[in-house]
Amino acid sequence: MGSKSQKITNTTAHSQQQNTNTTMAELNKEMAALTVQMAEMKVLDAKRTMHVLDMPPVALVREFERLACTLFGRTVYASAKEKRRRLHEVFGTNSIVIAKLWEMIEASHNGVIPYAGAKKEHLLWGLHLLKDYGTERNQTTALHRGGGEKAYRNWCWIFIGEIAALEEKVIVWETRKLGDVGHDCLAAVDTVDFPFQQIKIPDPKRPGKKKINKALFSKKMNGPGLRYEIGTSIMTSRYVWISGPYPPGDWNDLMIFRRGLIDMLEDGERLEADDIYVGEAPKY
Repeated sequence: MGSKSQKITNTTAHSQQQNTNTTMAELNKEMAALTVQMAEMKVLDAKRTMHVLDMPPVALVREFERLACTLFGRTVYASAKEKRRRLHEVFGTNSIVIAKLWEMIEASHNGVIPYAGAKKEHLLWGLHLLKDYGTERNQTTALHRGGGEKAYRNWCWIFIGEIAALEEKVIVWETRKLGDVGHDCLAAVDTVDFPFQQIKIPDPKRPGKKKINKALFSKKMNGPGLRYEIGTSIMTSRYVWISGPYPPGDWNDLMIFRRGLIDMLEDGERLEADDIYVGEAPKY
């Protein structure tokens, strides 16, 4: 009897030890998974923080402010507010952003702008063209500058290209989480139509003839345009997403959303949007 009881006790102890080992193995596995998850979160957090841009040097900001005022022929203003308003009217932004653009363009080329003869005023030319987009004659007259229109055109498009190349450094999807306190909705999304030239296409019903491309027609503008999807952070108002261009006659907001941004959302994450996105409610 004693031998049988001892055998049962040993079996029970062995079973308990196996259960303990299994529990410890599972716990270690969970801890390892949690460690990996925490490491991934730290990487993402570092990535988000990395894309918070520093302010440019004050001296560079003042230099661009003086240069901008000189370009549009007025250096004396009644107030700083009036000067800022004039900068926005001519270049579409303020001297801090302009200085930061120059700094980032330099940094993307290891500190040296790789174009012989490039000057800070050439960046201002490009910004002015983006803001006004008038004829070259009117653009050069508005900036009170001499020289040929060809040089103006070349430098404008060089720096517009440089600005466009900064997109991935400025518009970062992960930055929607900056300032987040656990909400399931971190960003707002909508589309914006921009004017575009009409491009005629061959008319299959009339060989040798062309017709208006209806795919470019924008109801918002009642004319030709291109559509972009824009996402902004609810907490910080930063631009965190851009997708496009799309022909507005062929692509509505929901179609564009389903093409890309929907796959960027995490499990359980939703977006603030208008009624056209109701087809994906309430999941997204």
